[in-house]
Amino acid sequence: MLRHRPQAFVERLDFLTTAGYLGGRDARQRAGFTGGGLTKVVTDPGVLEPDSVTRELVLTATHSGVDVDRVRGATGWPLRVADPVRTTGSVSERELLMLRDLKARTAAAHGASR
Repeated sequence: MLRHRPQAFVERLDFLTTAGYLGGRDARQRAGFTGGGLTKVVTDPGVLEPDSVTRELVLTATHSGVDVDRVRGATGWPLRVADPVRTTGSVSERELLMLRDLKARTAAAHGASR
């Protein structure tokens, strides 16, 4: 999971490693990219989703115990916030087991001993 901090969520990128939505709106299609692009960005304080028109990331949910001001303070641009902002649900025991299994398999595939 990406740590949500101003150094990671900057107003302007120096370079792109993936196309995403490029300049927003229909720039992805004009550049000839197929597919719909990203649908969500999940970070440690919450969930951001692209606006359906501008493609700007908008805070749509916070995790339990996180307030909007914390997320805004960790973002390098004036973050738009959905109205209303949802709160994500708690992780079930089954989901937690699945995440731990995924973490262990990923570590094993990459030769990590953790």
